[in-house]
Amino acid sequence: MYDGVPAQPGGERCNVSRVHERVVFLALVVTSAGSLAAQPFNCSISSGVPPLVRSESLKERAGDVVLLCVGGTATPAGVPVPQVDIRAFLNTNLTSRLLGGFNEALLLIDEPFPANQHLCEPAPCSILGVNPSITPGSGPGVNYQAAGVPNVFQGIPVTGTPNAVEWRSVPLDQPGLGTTRIARLTNIYANAALLGVSTTLIPTQILIFVTMSVVGGNPAPINNPTQSVAFVLPSLSFSVTGATPCANGSRTATLNFIERYPTALTRRSDSLDPTVLAAQNLPGVIYSTQTGFYHPSLVTQMGLVPANHAREAGAASWGTRLMAIFGGIPLGGSVTVGTLNNGATGRVPFGHQAELHNGRAAATFSPATSGALPVSGGGEALAIWEVTADSPIAAQNYAFNVTLSCTAGTPTIVLGGFAPYYSPHSRPPLGRMGMAIDDPVGPRFQQNLTKVVF
Repeated sequence: MYDGVPAQPGGERCNVSRVHERVVFLALVVTSAGSLAAQPFNCSISSGVPPLVRSESLKERAGDVVLLCVGGTATPAGVPVPQVDIRAFLNTNLTSRLLGGFNEALLLIDEPFPANQHLCEPAPCSILGVNPSITPGSGPGVNYQAAGVPNVFQGIPVTGTPNAVEWRSVPLDQPGLGTTRIARLTNIYANAALLGVSTTLIPTQILIFVTMSVVGGNPAPINNPTQSVAFVLPSLSFSVTGATPCANGSRTATLNFIERYPTALTRRSDSLDPTVLAAQNLPGVIYSTQTGFYHPSLVTQMGLVPANHAREAGAASWGTRLMAIFGGIPLGGSVTVGTLNNGATGRVPFGHQAELHNGRAAATFSPATSGALPVSGGGEALAIWEVTADSPIAAQNYAFNVTLSCTAGTPTIVLGGFAPYYSPHSRPPLGRMGMAIDDPVGPRFQQNLTKVVF
């Protein structure tokens, strides 16, 4: 019986339905591959959960911004990788430290491990593609972890725009099919004090707006280019408790510096020794310290020591410092404060602790050996403590006992709060305090002390 299927050589007949299935399957594969290959290069932005930052601070580290880029075609082998300019704008002044013609804001590509982090220097850097395929959308892209490939780029201040930073001529290879290219923006510091505190239930936010354009070409699309990178909140309360009446020319009290949220008062770095600055160079890790992303042994793509101070990016000169100014001390009187908070007698590696600092303007922490403070002829004395241990999971009270001279019927005055910015070199004009400066200091705060009379 003839079934309409032509005979094949050797007497076998061709199965038309099976041939049809194969044709349809191949058509689907070709169509699917073609649609994926045609996917244009584009990036979206993620900023994670915005951190809480201090409303009293002139230099607060905002949350990292991550560009997730997909699509396009990896650069053919031997062809220079296209370069892009990336700009970021804040809704307040950018206060990332100036480092020569650059600043400490960094861009890292593909989350490189510390040993594989290579600074682009001298900029701009040119790299060549490695894709051997001629099929659009296919083939491997540049391995940014490889030796000799720059993957760390320093930000550049934008002249006349104090709220902006840019990364120029960054060679960003399009990932192509099945791969995501990551560009992380870190060490973005902002003037939180300039924004003020919200009067509603919704906190003030630090916002960032990111743009990207191909060098010599058109803007590249970015999805969700505006992100919240921090919530601005009051962070410190100061009070005096347990004050005794003036008796026999002396009185005692307890000074309380109270965190209003965890991480408001932080030590210098991950090191438990305040004089040692620990490396903090793992992309994406949240370091709850004054120091941000910091790589003290960073090298260039040629394996050389950077010439533009990039190894200082993110470094804080000290931990959070607390200050008390005493007034109304009688002539020839004295003031003695606790060298450690909460009556401690020695440094603790964990928990929370602040230590009396021997000096007002010194950048390097020097613990005081005595709590006796010098009293000026005007009856004033000053104490500065530095946070050397902290607890990032619960708000703490840093309490210091004080014994001071007094005169019956004359009130004692104390002002307490964050120690404002003092440079070991020189103090910049007040108009520059809330802007980016070229000075190895940090953190810094506006002088807004709470006055208590008792």
